Amino acid sequence: MESETTFEGALHRLRTTNITSTVFYSISGKTGNEAAVIERNPIGEHAFYQLSDEIWFLVQTNHDRDKPDPLKDRRRLPSESKIRKHG
Repeated sequence: MESETTFEGALHRLRTTNITSTVFYSISGKTGNEAAVIERNPIGEHAFYQLSDEIWFLVQTNHDRDKPDPLKDRRRLPSESKIRKHG
């Protein structure tokens, strides 16, 4: 990552570089909507979420965002609700 000079370059590298374990990457840049969450596993990318004009925040915990929060870890949905409420 030290050789990447742009948000897009770093994003591409995190999305495509071979890895050996499951990981969640949270990356942010310097301007506008330069922020994303990448869910990766050794086979490839599980999911990708990026800020946009419609999506102005992302909450990431230790669990895939496309699955319900596990019973033992109910952080993401309450956090998203509080952020929306207080905007």
